[in-house]
Amino acid sequence: MGLLDALEKGLYRGEDPDALAEGVVRQWHAGNIPGTLDEALGLTLDEDKAWGSFGARFRLLLEWRLRGWPSTCGVCGKPIGEEDWAVFRKDDGSQVRTHLSCWLSETDRRKAAEVARLSNADEDLVAKFFRQAGLVAVRFSKEQMRAGSTPDFSVLRNGSSVGFCEVKSFIPWEDFDTFEADDPTFDSLSDRIHKAVSQLDSVNPDLTQLSILAIVNHEDAVNWLDLRSVLTGDFISERAERYPIYVDVSQGRIRAEKWRIDLYLWFDQGKSRPFMLFNNSDELRFRRACDLMGVNPVEVRSVAAF
Repeated sequence: MGLLDALEKGLYRGEDPDALAEGVVRQWHAGNIPGTLDEALGLTLDEDKAWGSFGARFRLLLEWRLRGWPSTCGVCGKPIGEEDWAVFRKDDGSQVRTHLSCWLSETDRRKAAEVARLSNADEDLVAKFFRQAGLVAVRFSKEQMRAGSTPDFSVLRNGSSVGFCEVKSFIPWEDFDTFEADDPTFDSLSDRIHKAVSQLDSVNPDLTQLSILAIVNHEDAVNWLDLRSVLTGDFISERAERYPIYVDVSQGRIRAEKWRIDLYLWFDQGKSRPFMLFNNSDELRFRRACDLMGVNPVEVRSVAAF
């Protein structure tokens, strides 16, 4: 008898079904329970789909087995077919059975809202960094933004504009539907550079001021070394050996574009100080960027040096 079958018969009264399920899963993985996991849990095919694919709580599965499965969508209220269904977790934490199409639209809505929240927070983080460096990040007006694609900030020092900055959030799950690669990291970073150059060039086409790209990273498995690889095409080993395994990215559509950005700022999630990569392909602009950040040119990480 599987766990859900036992719960249906009234066994384990007063105990938490989800905690019991977690215990069965641990025991099964430890090799202490024979057979398949579905058998140990006592799940039907639909119950396994709800629990395994959509994260339905075990308590909810028990409720549906005892009272019958909902026949209408918990989002749109229309009848649900035999196969076109999913389990969606609402904003209040409750779980409902929905059409798969409603699950997709609600998931996209929530995803878009989270991206917007992170993007706003990331812009605030970068603006705070500039303030601490004695600079002021000024947002473009709504009229300027409506007139064309602009970067996020004009950067001022002592009241005069010295550069422009575009902020890009790096949220890997945002791009899994966009790029075909199993790991979209490098394509995602390249795409952000490409878009940032377009935005920065809209206000700084002749590079009379500094162009800055700030990337705020929200993925623990990614760091500034990945950005360096995208820019240089090289993987650098712990022994400082260079392997040109990312040349298809660095010499792709950003081959020329990447040199139009004078300074790359890489913020890891939760960190207020960035890693800085300086473009030293133009000596004068390189020294201006170093002066802006208050660093010694001989001590900085520079893209062309790798």
